[in-house]
Amino acid sequence: MNRMLSRVAGVVCVVCSAVVVCSQVQASVIPPSPMMAGGQVGELGMFHGMISINPANEVVVHLGPGMSPAGNMPVLPLKFIPDSHPTYTDESGTGGPNWTVLNGKHINAQLGWLAENAGTWTVPSGSAVWIEPISVTGPGTLEVFEGGQAASSPLLPLSAHTLDPIFVGGQAWKWFDPDVVASNPAPPFPASGSGIMVHNWYATDAPGLYEVQYRVFVGDATTGVLDPTYTPAEVAVSWVPEPASLTIVSLGALMLVRRSRQSR
Repeated sequence: MNRMLSRVAGVVCVVCSAVVVCSQVQASVIPPSPMMAGGQVGELGMFHGMISINPANEVVVHLGPGMSPAGNMPVLPLKFIPDSHPTYTDESGTGGPNWTVLNGKHINAQLGWLAENAGTWTVPSGSAVWIEPISVTGPGTLEVFEGGQAASSPLLPLSAHTLDPIFVGGQAWKWFDPDVVASNPAPPFPASGSGIMVHNWYATDAPGLYEVQYRVFVGDATTGVLDPTYTPAEVAVSWVPEPASLTIVSLGALMLVRRSRQSR
């Protein structure tokens, strides 16, 4: 069962000429927090790409669950929450994000990017660490929206979930920019360029198996042009529907196989 973090509905009462008028205030509904699929709390939980740069100027990415994986872990498919969740709320008027972009879609925000051995490496001023999808496979369109952390996080609070579309058309997304961090020394940090843990939102209206091959590289902080003095890293991550949707997809595929055999 999906765990939804929603604000409690209240009752507003107004006294007019000794008559008390009460009206129900609609509770706002936001996606699960912390950033993981609701049914996977305690199952897989958060999954991270831990990014660092070694003394040989090689970008290194360790994949795995938790905060400090020892090395590259088997990339377990991350599961989409199905589109059976309540209608999410537009909180842009109160300093929060417009969650309605996720409505009616299968969503997941388990994958986070963060620095491994933070503080022991950096890139020169004018440069940045970028992440770009170099290949995407799946039955439909995979949308990605810029995220943050949990609602209670002092580093990237709820308002840091901009939900701006990223990776559009394969464009790179700036994950770490030392100049951006230097100009924002205190929380809340900007989601893009902070270099701290950021969980973006993945969404699709066509459930199925998706795989994205990412390149993590150092490039110009403005243009994103690759800096050839740093060796990029490449990693692959997969997403699948949650079990009920996966069963439906499997049955559909099985029916197609049977029809194909009968038509021979």
